[in-house]
Amino acid sequence: MFELRLGAQLGKSLSEIRAMPYPEFRLWQNFYALEPFGFDNIEFHVSRILAQMYNLQVKKSQRKKLSYWLRDMKKLVLQAIYKEKNKRKYEQREQVQEINVETTQGKKLATERVIAGIKSMFGGRVEDKRK
Repeated sequence: MFELRLGAQLGKSLSEIRAMPYPEFRLWQNFYALEPFGFDNIEFHVSRILAQMYNLQVKKSQRKKLSYWLRDMKKLVLQAIYKEKNKRKYEQREQVQEINVETTQGKKLATERVIAGIKSMFGGRVEDKRK
């Protein structure tokens, strides 16, 4: 994950980051440990400012902790993945039902064509016993 963050920070691709000499890569890791960059760090600072602004405006009993303002990104990502999986399952189920309906309608049309053909060949009336 750090490789991706570093790539985003430096504007380089993952292959460029992996081609970086190991001592330089370790230097970037150490720098990140001292001064984190990326989304998490920005989210923390924004949440801290929101908490301070909010808590200045309300009574002491109504104040909210910093954790109230931070999003649980792991939970949100897992929810999005679960939602996408269920969406795909639902779409697949709908496709199977559509295929079944089309197959049933196709069989019905084929049967009707056979009956019509028999009627035209013999000139008589053929009763449909399925009704």
